[in-house]
Amino acid sequence: MRRRASGRGVIGVRKWVGAGVMTLLLGLAVVVGGAAADGNAPERVTVGIYLTDVYDFDLTKGTYLVDFYIWFVWKGTLVPQDFEIVNGYVKEKADEDLEHWWHGQHYIDYAWVNGHVRETTEAAHLPADATKVVSYRCRALCHSALDPMGYPWDQETLSVRIEDPRYDATQLVYVPDKDGSGWVAAPDEAHRLGQVEDWHVGRLNCYVLPTEYHTDFGYDPDRFAGRHAVRPAVYSRFVADLPIYHNGAMPYVKVFVVLYISVAVAFLALFIHPRLPESRFVALVAAVFAAVTSYIFESDRLTPTTGLTLVDRVHLLGMVYIFLAVVESCLSVGLCHIGKEETALRLDRWIWLLLPGTFAVLALLASWMPLYR
Repeated sequence: MRRRASGRGVIGVRKWVGAGVMTLLLGLAVVVGGAAADGNAPERVTVGIYLTDVYDFDLTKGTYLVDFYIWFVWKGTLVPQDFEIVNGYVKEKADEDLEHWWHGQHYIDYAWVNGHVRETTEAAHLPADATKVVSYRCRALCHSALDPMGYPWDQETLSVRIEDPRYDATQLVYVPDKDGSGWVAAPDEAHRLGQVEDWHVGRLNCYVLPTEYHTDFGYDPDRFAGRHAVRPAVYSRFVADLPIYHNGAMPYVKVFVVLYISVAVAFLALFIHPRLPESRFVALVAAVFAAVTSYIFESDRLTPTTGLTLVDRVHLLGMVYIFLAVVESCLSVGLCHIGKEETALRLDRWIWLLLPGTFAVLALLASWMPLYR
């Protein structure tokens, strides 16, 4: 548009002079406005992550250690090296380097000194269209909210959530590198991420979402001067979710084997003749202690919750049936003591037929209910 306006002025067509000047001014406004819009647009930073190990998973606290590589790819003047783990913190960060690609050529510029870039003007020496890459090898302690309701047949999500505290969403927007991100699934048992302890691992999911904080973190002097109220801060957050789950019957057996043995001992105690109350009650007391110990041990491993978990339901059901066996034994021994031995033996037989069958059905229902909630 500039060239048209100036060209018409050169040929001396007076009647178009006014229109040419107006066109020139409009063209300048568009160019300046477009440059201003581009200057105000947030810089897009591509983020990728590659998990190499997940370990020290604490089911009670929901914490775990993650070893991973993370990289940032961008064009612009900012350097996103001061990222933070929103749901934890970085314990170690190593192998820092800054690489640049320009017109198909590969340059390596070690612009890091003691973990920081030397000068922010260093990036200005690069061409405007240079693509910059910074990568790290990190170890982070992270935390995720766990749902213990269906344990040990549950599914949890272990996350690594990244934000840059220096740049809000008006300055920086993350873009997930889904093709480059992933996790190690080495075949060797000594170091593989196919399982996290006794959990199976699903597919890594990377995405970006805006996160709003209803605070300015104390960085707005105009608010303290009384010029305006608190303005919420919005940051771009990169999230890498790794689903883990239990599969098969073995996790269930490992959690409830002691309980089921305790209930079986209580039912077998009913075969002891009511004329031998000491032997019967010794077995029943042992069953009670074993069931309570199993419940305390397994429930202490889970994240505290006010809901009734699968571990709670099955253990409480088992303890109720052990209590019913104790009540029946008291009645049977009492009947035998007053001379009604046949009635006591008949009661033992009926209870033996009733308790195991109903317990098996109710335990099956209590175990499968979380899968369909």
